[in-house]
Amino acid sequence: AMQDAIAELAKRTGMRISGPNAEGFYSEVQRVAATFSPTVDVKPNEPRLIATRRRIGIVAQSGGIGFAIYHRARALGIALSYVISAGNESDLGAGEFFEYMVQDSSTDVILLFIEGIRDVEKFLAAARRAAEVGKPVIVTKVGRSGAGERAAASHTASMAGWSAAYDAVFAKYGFIVSNDLDEAVTIAALLTTNPMPKGDRVAVLTVSGGAGIWGADTVAMQGLQVPELSETIQAEISKLLPSYGATRNPIDVTAQGVHSGGLQKSIDLLDVSDEVDAILVVLSLSSDTRMPFKQAELKPVLDAQNKPVVFYSYTLPSDFARKELAASGAIVLSGLTHVGVGMRQMVQRAKFTLAPPADASTLVLRDISAHLTSAKLSESDSKALLREAGIALPDEVLVTEKSALDGAIARVGFPLVMKIQSHDIPHKSEVGGVRVNIATKGEVFLAYEALLENARRHRPDAAIQGILVGPMAKKGVEIIIGTMLDKTFGPMIM
Repeated sequence: AMQDAIAELAKRTGMRISGPNAEGFYSEVQRVAATFSPTVDVKPNEPRLIATRRRIGIVAQSGGIGFAIYHRARALGIALSYVISAGNESDLGAGEFFEYMVQDSSTDVILLFIEGIRDVEKFLAAARRAAEVGKPVIVTKVGRSGAGERAAASHTASMAGWSAAYDAVFAKYGFIVSNDLDEAVTIAALLTTNPMPKGDRVAVLTVSGGAGIWGADTVAMQGLQVPELSETIQAEISKLLPSYGATRNPIDVTAQGVHSGGLQKSIDLLDVSDEVDAILVVLSLSSDTRMPFKQAELKPVLDAQNKPVVFYSYTLPSDFARKELAASGAIVLSGLTHVGVGMRQMVQRAKFTLAPPADASTLVLRDISAHLTSAKLSESDSKALLREAGIALPDEVLVTEKSALDGAIARVGFPLVMKIQSHDIPHKSEVGGVRVNIATKGEVFLAYEALLENARRHRPDAAIQGILVGPMAKKGVEIIIGTMLDKTFGPMIM
């Protein structure tokens, strides 16, 4: 009741509301902290770690999770535009905040934490616009389980909705779906520091043979290629390494190769090579005093943005290492599986193309209500409805008496298929109600009697319409297409 009263007051006065049941918002662009979240508390005059060239914006229906994403992203050195907690959406909703970030020039990557969508039209319009302008969207959708859906309904009064419908919408607009908080932040780190890859070939560069193999396994298990390098580029890299190094891919420069500059020079070679589309650097960044790179050498490579160069530390990275790499525009990541997933997601996102919207002006509206004679339709009735809607189907005959079989044979030809028709028998094969590859007139008459007998024996209560006679389809790809009315997105094809 109080929420309704506040919403009514806002409606009368023109005031806008974010929430209630939210943690407010935070803007790094305008330096506004309209939130009670402790994640925005910082020590006075403490320098902020910023590694990324681009900013992320966060829209969450859970304030706690939205600011948790921000907190983890900030720790990695990801720059931020906004964190917005939508809460119960008594006025402004997630769709409107999403729409704002799509057109906001200070937001380059958008992270969404969604329980359910109320303002569907605004959300879908924003999703299409994000795809059109090429702004990546990472989404986490919760409420996928029965327990989660119940919790979402009580938490922010969201209807969680059918997961498959949400996933279909996300796929349509090229969203990157992540069901793990750290994974989502890792993907954001990759997108804000790297260009999109031009392909799926990864060079794994390491100072530890075992770690390099692990890195290669990780990206390969995500479906990415780790190709053996050509003899030409191997020969170039071998000049930079000790004799016991490895050049095929993964490339093991060894600890000695780091001290002699082989690690940096190998990155230089791979960055301009057309044999790989991304570089995964696997190394230890635990030192508080020493770095395997010089900023003057690494930063120009990363600034060129030729291809993704990803840094994974198998030891816990020191604050010193994070700061040093951040100055060159790189983020140190420490979850190898998440790195592999993120690199795959980047490859898939780079391939995404937005389908053009349907041209509604070409659709002819037809009244098909006369065909909706019952809650369940037989195949024959369903096909009559589809034909009325303008969908081409094979020429078939519904035979209601034996004397009509000769005419059906003449019209359809051989080989043919015969199927029992009844609103009460949706699964015809389960009652012996289908005969295929019928090639002679005698088989037709025998099948007619057998189909009716099987139906009467298995379903004596069924109302039989007749036998559908149609051409036998040639061998090909089978596909099932249906429709359903989703409570969030409306009519959908499945």
